[in-house]
Formats: sequence, structure tokens, C-alpha cells
Amino acid sequence: MSLAIIIGVVILVILYMTYPRFLRRRLSAARFFRDLPPPRKGQSRLRRGKMEFTLPFFLQLFVLLLLLASVFFSDKKLKGHEAEGLGVWIIVDTSASMSTLQENKPRMTAALREIELAIDQAQKAAKNKELCFRLSAMDLERRDLITAGNAFEITRAIQNLKPRTLGTDLGIIRRAFQSLKDQSQLKDHCQVSHIVVVTDIPDPGWLWESGDIEVVWRDVGQPVDNLGFTNIQASRNPLTGLASEVLIEVTAFGTPPANTGLLVTAPDGSQLMDEELNWQQGQFWQGRFTPLAVGEYQLHLSPGGAYVFDDDAVIKIDEGQLIRVDWQLPDRRLLRQMSWIEDKKNPHLRVTANTTMPADIPTIILGPGYRSARDTQPSIIRDFMEASPLLADVNLDAVETLKLGSIELPKGFQPVLRGIDGKVWLAQAENPLRAFVPGLPTGTDDVTGRFSATVFFNAVRWLLQKRELPALYTLTSPLDPTPAANRLVLHKDEGNTQRVPRSSGELENLTPITGKGAGIPLWPILVMVAGILFLIERALAAWSR
Repeated sequence: MSLAIIIGVVILVILYMTYPRFLRRRLSAARFFRDLPPPRKGQSRLRRGKMEFTLPFFLQLFVLLLLLASVFFSDKKLKGHEAEGLGVWIIVDTSASMSTLQENKPRMTAALREIELAIDQAQKAAKNKELCFRLSAMDLERRDLITAGNAFEITRAIQNLKPRTLGTDLGIIRRAFQSLKDQSQLKDHCQVSHIVVVTDIPDPGWLWESGDIEVVWRDVGQPVDNLGFTNIQASRNPLTGLASEVLIEVTAFGTPPANTGLLVTAPDGSQLMDEELNWQQGQFWQGRFTPLAVGEYQLHLSPGGAYVFDDDAVIKIDEGQLIRVDWQLPDRRLLRQMSWIEDKKNPHLRVTANTTMPADIPTIILGPGYRSARDTQPSIIRDFMEASPLLADVNLDAVETLKLGSIELPKGFQPVLRGIDGKVWLAQAENPLRAFVPGLPTGTDDVTGRFSATVFFNAVRWLLQKRELPALYTLTSPLDPTPAANRLVLHKDEGNTQRVPRSSGELENLTPITGKGAGIPLWPILVMVAGILFLIERALAAWSR
């Protein structure tokens, strides 16, 4: 920056030194008849003259400096003036629980009344001082409805607020606190001094994170009785993924009703289950049913409770999932027998004898196999990992009668079953899951055949435990907020209608505060001053002529 200023000053000095100065003089004609001096060779038009520090020079110098400063200080701002005002950000909960009936009206009705009281209090407190509002709705996302408005605009906008069939994410409030730290950069937004949160969730206890912004938390929820589905999950075959049973949990919030029935309808319309719930376990009822075929099953509770979206559910039973395997063995008989799909690009697991394969997917590593009957060396157990899933249903007494092949412990593995020589027969590793077993199932009907099949398929079940299977149902989301088919509204805690209300802060706290006004950009002032000096310099130049 200093170099640019110096260059500008040097250019201005050179212009003044070479600027022609014409003066009116009365001369005698005899001067033109004198002998002219010989012409000078190599005469330059740029001549060194005497520097004159005139007022126009300094005016033009200041104009140049001011213009350069406006470029280099374009992001600077002058300190804003102290101003007293009130900026209220109203955040209203529009999740599904706001449709809960209390006193025969949805909770949203109580929320709108609370917002109107907040607006009235803010207007009374502000009087003739500056007042602005922001309005946002929250559920699983935040929607900014009005970023800077007056009381009339807010009152009109809240009449269109309705609960959406979505859950609640309180992290939205925390992120709102963070966004206010940068509010001076949002010129078109109301400068917030207070936040009013209207919801049916009790004060979470971390509102102090708002910093200098005062938060008023208004919990409009009142305890009412409700019951609904709180958990629906499938018991699946660990290999095929086929659902063998559906487990159901119903929770009563408040007093459990005495005559609630559960009706399960099969895909063909037949009634698969019609049972009256028994509340001997307290607030919970658990049951199960066995699906008869693939398709959609409808579950219905009657009578329901104050919150309607947990009274019905639709689940989808699929055909399971074929296992995709990266099979790297020459013996492919087991691959065909299990009807597994060979897939090297997107497999569920890999089966290989190579201990140096990249550990990028769940992998079964096979050892040297099972020794022949002629080998009389006993298999004596040194130690074992009792909690390992690889040892499920394994008879350790029978292991010492087998002829097991062993290897040195592969790098990154934990020993599960080791021989007296310290070499491993079974081992496992995490991240990703990997298992070492002696070999493929032998297919024989003896102790070796049963052991080899047990440990191999134990490894397969363990490796496949984290694979993604088709869900019985999905939940509504901001992208798909409407429940349909097996897209449900069973979001966590939305049906919990027995929470003790807990508000914090009072609407009377909505009072104007003194704060710094928005900073004034410096560069327009510099350009304006440069323009005034330029006009003065031009006026002086015209007057001197």
C-alpha cells in the first residue's frame, strides 16, 4: 500500500514539473531579429524545473491519497453509535407433538397465544424506541419465515403456522445461538437482543450458551394421557436377513387405559392378531407376532391417546437379502450350496486364504485346514476368549480331539483359541471385522465336520451383523414430511405427553437494551471527501484564469 502511495505522489510531482505555464508578456519585435543561438542536440521534452508547492498541488495530492485509502480500507468500519432498542427472535416449535390435544385444543393453539403475548409485551416495552422481530419455525429443520418485520407482519404470519409430522431437534436452538455471533454481517436481519422459544419441551438447561442474548423459554405443554407404539423391530435370520418375528412395544404415558386393543392385519387383509393389552408390567406392553408372508402389515391401537401419530403403524416384511461374497478360493462348492452371489465390486464379505489382503471389508481368512487322521499330534488348548462370538455353541472339550491346523497370530488380530505351542486356531479383529478360522466346513458328519461348520458360520454371522438390511419402516423427514405406506411419524419422544412443564425467563424481560449500532463503512466517506476536494481544486483553477 505504501509503495502505491509513493508512486502516486511521484507521478503527481512529475506532472507538475512538466506542466506548461503560459504567461502573457509584451515584447519588442527587435528581439526576433537577433542572431538565434545554435540548436541544442538531444534536447528532451522532460525538463527539470523548480518545484512549486501551490494550493492546487496539495488539493490534488489529497484527492489521490483519499482515493487510494478508500481502496485499501474498503473493509473498515467506523464505530457505530450507541442505540437503545429491542430485537426479538421468536422461534416456535412446529413438530408433530404440537398437535397433541390438551383441554380439547392442540398445543399449537397455546403456542400462538404465547407468541401474541410476547409481541404485546415487546410493543409496550419498546414504546417509541426501535423495535424489530424475527420469526422462525423449528422441528427437524429451521425455517426462517421473517428475518426483519414488525408486530403486524409477525401476527399475520403465525396464523399460518401448523404442526408438521416431524420430530424435534433442539440442536437447532444451539446453532441459532452460534449464528447470532455473526449477526452484524446480516444487514437485512433484525439485530437480535432477545430470543423467545415457544415449544412443548421443558427448558433443556443449557440456555446460558446464548451469551449476551437473553432467552425466554416458554413451555406450553401440559401433562395428558397418551399411549402409542414406541418400538417395532424384527428378529431376523442372521444369514438371510429374513424377518422371523416382529417385536412390538407399546408405552402408556400417564394412566394406562383398561380396554386398549392391538389389531394386526396381514397383507391379504386377514386379522393376524387381535389382542387386548395387559398392563401388568406397568407403563409398558411388549408382544410379538410371526409374519406369514412378505408385504405390508398394518398395526392399530384402539382407543388411542392425546397424540394420534403413534396409534397406527405400517411395516413392510421383505424377502430378506442374498449375501454378496468376494470369493477368492478355488473350491467354489460352498458358494454354490449357499446360493451366495459372487460380487467383487460391492460384496458384504470376503472369503480368502491370503492373510495380507487389504482390511477394507469384513473378511474371513482361512488357515491351513484340518489335519489328516494319520497326524496323531494332540490339539491341546492353551487359552481362549470366552466372550468371542466365534466360540458360540463350540464344545471346547471336543476341540482337543480334533486335528486343527494353526498359524502364527496375524497382525492386528486377537487370539480367540490358541494351542499349547502359542499358535492360533481362531482369531478375530475389529475395524473392519475380520475372522480367522482353520478352514472351510468339511461337510463330514463327525466332530470335525460339526466344529468346522460351527466356527465358519459363526464367523459369517458375526461379520454380517452390521450390514444394512431393509428397514421395517422409515421416518418422515424434511425432504419427505408426509407419512405414507411404511413412512411413519414414530419420532423419539414426540408421544411423551407426561413431561413436567418447565419454562425459564419471563415475557416481562423483553425490555429495550443499549447496544452499539451497525458500523458505518469508511470507504464511501473517503470517496466523498475526495470528490469535494476535487471540486474545490477545479473551482480554484477556473477562478485563476
